[in-house]
Amino acid sequence: MKSALIVASLLVLGWCSQTQAQDPSGRIDLDVVSDAPNPRIVAVRVGFVENERDCPEQRFKLRIRKAALTQFEVRMPTDPRPLPHWQATARTGDDETQLYQIATPTCRTEITVRQQMRRDGAWISLPVPNYMRPNLSLEERAEFMRQSRERPDRQAQTPEARELLDRSTAADKALASAGSLRRINGMVIVTPFAFEERPQACFEAIGDYQIERTGVTFSFMTGLPGDLNRFTIERADPDPNRGRIFFTRGDCRFELTISQSVLQDSGRLAVPLAPTPTTKG
Repeated sequence: MKSALIVASLLVLGWCSQTQAQDPSGRIDLDVVSDAPNPRIVAVRVGFVENERDCPEQRFKLRIRKAALTQFEVRMPTDPRPLPHWQATARTGDDETQLYQIATPTCRTEITVRQQMRRDGAWISLPVPNYMRPNLSLEERAEFMRQSRERPDRQAQTPEARELLDRSTAADKALASAGSLRRINGMVIVTPFAFEERPQACFEAIGDYQIERTGVTFSFMTGLPGDLNRFTIERADPDPNRGRIFFTRGDCRFELTISQSVLQDSGRLAVPLAPTPTTKG
């Protein structure tokens, strides 16, 4: 059967066909939706007011696995699409924030990522790795990396565990380095969002997300095997210019804050979130 579509655009929940409603807050539990008899696609969109600038557009895969969030851009060598005319960077925003930015000369979309754990009833943001913190000198960064390699717990690990840590550390280094986007075999660009003190278990998720001229849309298929894509999506915008989405299960969650800005004569100007469309009954 054709999959039905639930659009929780700004998390107004319900069955929608051609329109995507927006509301500044809301919640949908994919675990509950997954119990429906047929697979569905659950989508959440952060929309911005239409503007005349040449804003970037691109599609990505999003993966949450082993308590870590990673995005992938897949581009096959035979891909007929022209190379994008925008530039993308990934870097540390502050001691608790990773920042992904995709921009043309006149328009920029930013996504900031935080990983959080609930401790004593309050959500606490996890720190980025020591050597990635923005105010470190090169000498301090090198020392933190040396200490990480020589930790006693690392020395006691099995060869398999050390290999897994090495792969994770390599991804962290790629994110910390200039450009910070890692290309594999010329086909996949991997952007890992690295944090320390990650829990042993979080939740598993895989989905698509698309950066468009006037917004960003995340979509997840339900009804997948095991516990895949069984988490809660929540929306709580901090102000009229930024949309904020939470992916949560239990005491583990990821916070994504999305904004757009355009270049004006007087400098860079934030693009407001799109108003809630009026739906006809």
